Amino acid sequence: MRTVDRNLTEGFMRELTWNFSLSAGSSIITVTIEYKSGTAIATYIQQTQAVTVAEGLMDRFNLTWIPTKATLIMFNVTSDDNAEFTCTVLSVGGSGASTWKRKIQVTVLGKLGN
Repeated sequence: MRTVDRNLTEGFMRELTWNFSLSAGSSIITVTIEYKSGTAIATYIQQTQAVTVAEGLMDRFNLTWIPTKATLIMFNVTSDDNAEFTCTVLSVGGSGASTWKRKIQVTVLGKLGN
């Protein structure tokens, strides 16, 4: 699984974006963003076309979804965001269900001027 490194500055709003493509005839079931080895932040469910953000994290994160692109919005980057963020796409097609995963390793830098 491929991991991308990103440096983010503490105290700013930032976005993490995952782009992907599906095989012909495949369709999305869910898109889930996790961090800290399995803590779910947000999920997009195709059937209801709705995004849900985990309780307790709504003041820190939001997820936007357009086909083939998931964007996690981080309202105010803090040292707590120094973690690995994973996007998991579950899809179904002619050969059954498949899973696509990509990771972004975030390193939080101190506030500017400090």
